[in-house]
Amino acid sequence: MMKITYYEAHSTERPSEVDTTSSKNGVYLRKNIQEVQQETQEGGTETVYKYDEAYLTKSEYAAYSDVDNLTMTALDFVKVLEVAGATINDIYDYLDSHLEVKAQLTFCQNVYCGVVKQFCPATIGNITVTAQMVEAAFRAKNGVI
Repeated sequence: MMKITYYEAHSTERPSEVDTTSSKNGVYLRKNIQEVQQETQEGGTETVYKYDEAYLTKSEYAAYSDVDNLTMTALDFVKVLEVAGATINDIYDYLDSHLEVKAQLTFCQNVYCGVVKQFCPATIGNITVTAQMVEAAFRAKNGVI
């Protein structure tokens, strides 16, 4: 299982969320980027960026970024929807009105993240399932978090 560990970092230049050029051996991932004003020693202010940063080797990043090929069973995916707040009746109602999704969940042994994301956003009962939610669920299920 690959767990990504983020550390607090800062820079005077706005960083990219994915940096594949700063290191020849790996990739920096950044999130929660915030622009803040900071007082300088001279009494003025300057803009700095605070963010969370992680470093992955190229092979770790390849596994992390290949989210569309992650799989889970149809039953596991239904359980994810239930945990998110959809009832089984909500799921059946959605599937009855979206036969292409129903076919994926009925006839495939495993569902692929990339296939599920094609149907997002999807409103199932009182929840709206986004591509980000789907990716997070597939990453967690496959231990790529």
